[in-house]
Amino acid sequence: MRKMDLFWKSKKEWCHIKNGRFVINDNAPPEAQESYKHYLEQCKENIYESYFDGISPELQAELDKMTPEEKEASLEEERRKCAEMKEW
Repeated sequence: MRKMDLFWKSKKEWCHIKNGRFVINDNAPPEAQESYKHYLEQCKENIYESYFDGISPELQAELDKMTPEEKEASLEEERRKCAEMKEW
Protein backbone atom coordinates (compact mmCIF):
# COMPACT_ATOMS: atom_id res chain seq x y z
CA MET A 1 0.00 0.00 0.00
CA ARG A 2 1.31 3.41 -0.95
CA LYS A 3 1.57 6.30 1.48
CA MET A 4 -0.20 9.27 -0.09
CA ASP A 5 1.37 12.75 -0.02
CA LEU A 6 -1.02 14.76 2.15
CA PHE A 7 1.25 17.59 3.28
CA TRP A 8 -0.92 20.03 1.29
CA LYS A 9 -3.86 19.09 3.52
CA SER A 10 -2.03 19.70 6.81
CA LYS A 11 -3.33 23.26 7.19
CA LYS A 12 -6.99 23.98 6.58
CA GLU A 13 -6.24 27.42 5.13
CA TRP A 14 -4.33 25.77 2.25
CA CYS A 15 -7.30 23.89 0.81
CA HIS A 16 -11.07 23.89 0.50
CA ILE A 17 -13.85 21.60 -0.67
CA LYS A 18 -15.21 22.14 -4.18
CA ASN A 19 -17.83 19.81 -5.68
CA GLY A 20 -17.24 17.33 -2.87
CA ARG A 21 -13.46 17.21 -3.34
CA PHE A 22 -10.56 18.84 -1.58
CA VAL A 23 -8.64 21.26 -3.80
CA ILE A 24 -5.60 23.40 -3.08
CA ASN A 25 -6.03 27.16 -2.67
CA ASP A 26 -4.21 29.43 -5.11
CA ASN A 27 -2.54 31.25 -2.22
CA ALA A 28 -1.11 28.07 -0.63
CA PRO A 29 2.69 28.07 -0.31
CA PRO A 30 4.75 26.50 -3.13
CA GLU A 31 5.60 23.40 -1.09
CA ALA A 32 1.88 22.76 -0.52
CA GLN A 33 1.17 23.32 -4.24
CA GLU A 34 3.89 20.81 -5.14
CA SER A 35 2.57 18.33 -2.57
CA TYR A 36 -0.92 18.62 -4.09
CA LYS A 37 0.43 17.97 -7.61
CA HIS A 38 2.26 14.91 -6.31
CA TYR A 39 -0.92 13.72 -4.57
CA LEU A 40 -2.90 14.02 -7.83
CA GLU A 41 -0.26 12.01 -9.68
CA GLN A 42 -0.44 9.32 -6.98
CA CYS A 43 -4.23 9.21 -7.35
CA LYS A 44 -3.93 8.86 -11.10
CA GLU A 45 -1.40 6.02 -10.70
CA ASN A 46 -3.66 4.25 -8.18
CA ILE A 47 -6.64 4.45 -10.51
CA TYR A 48 -4.57 3.21 -13.44
CA GLU A 49 -3.09 0.33 -11.42
CA SER A 50 -6.50 -0.67 -10.04
CA TYR A 51 -8.11 -0.53 -13.46
CA PHE A 52 -5.49 -2.72 -15.12
CA ASP A 53 -4.87 -5.06 -12.16
CA GLY A 54 -6.04 -8.68 -12.28
CA ILE A 55 -7.19 -8.70 -15.90
CA SER A 56 -7.26 -11.71 -18.17
CA PRO A 57 -4.22 -12.61 -20.29
CA GLU A 58 -6.25 -11.94 -23.42
CA LEU A 59 -7.14 -8.43 -22.31
CA GLN A 60 -3.56 -7.83 -21.18
CA ALA A 61 -2.37 -8.78 -24.68
CA GLU A 62 -4.76 -6.20 -26.14
CA LEU A 63 -3.57 -3.56 -23.68
CA ASP A 64 0.05 -4.29 -24.55
CA LYS A 65 -0.73 -3.34 -28.15
CA MET A 66 -2.13 0.07 -27.10
CA THR A 67 -0.15 3.27 -27.05
CA PRO A 68 -0.05 5.21 -23.76
CA GLU A 69 -2.52 7.67 -25.29
CA GLU A 70 -4.96 4.86 -26.14
CA LYS A 71 -4.65 3.44 -22.62
CA GLU A 72 -5.35 6.87 -21.13
CA ALA A 73 -8.39 7.29 -23.41
CA SER A 74 -9.66 3.89 -22.32
CA LEU A 75 -9.21 4.82 -18.68
CA GLU A 76 -11.01 8.14 -19.20
CA GLU A 77 -13.94 6.31 -20.79
CA GLU A 78 -14.14 3.99 -17.76
CA ARG A 79 -14.06 7.00 -15.42
CA ARG A 80 -16.93 8.57 -17.38
CA LYS A 81 -18.96 5.37 -17.11
CA CYS A 82 -18.33 5.18 -13.37
CA ALA A 83 -19.39 8.80 -12.93
CA GLU A 84 -22.61 8.13 -14.82
CA MET A 85 -23.38 5.11 -12.64
CA LYS A 86 -22.87 7.20 -9.48
CA GLU A 87 -25.54 9.60 -10.72
CA TRP A 88 -28.17 6.84 -10.64
